[in-house]
Amino acid sequence: MPKFRNLTNGELKEPEWWCNHHKESIKWLVTRMHDYFTREGESKEQIATIIKACLPAFAEGVGVDLDETKRS
Repeated sequence: MPKFRNLTNGELKEPEWWCNHHKESIKWLVTRMHDYFTREGESKEQIATIIKACLPAFAEGVGVDLDETKRS
C-alpha cells in the first residue's frame, strides 16, 4: 500500500467518507471566508468570530500547528 502523508488510520480505512467530509468542510470554510470578505460592520465581525472559533479544529484536522504558523 502506498504511503500517504498525514493520513490517519481512519482516513486510510474509509477514504470515500473522509474525502466527502473534507470536501464539505472546505465548502463551509470557503463560504464563511467569502462572507467575511463581502460583508460589512457587525455582520463581518460575527463571521470573524465564527471563523476564529472553528479555526483550531480545522487546523488540528489537517495537522497544522497554529503556533508554528505564527512563527513563520
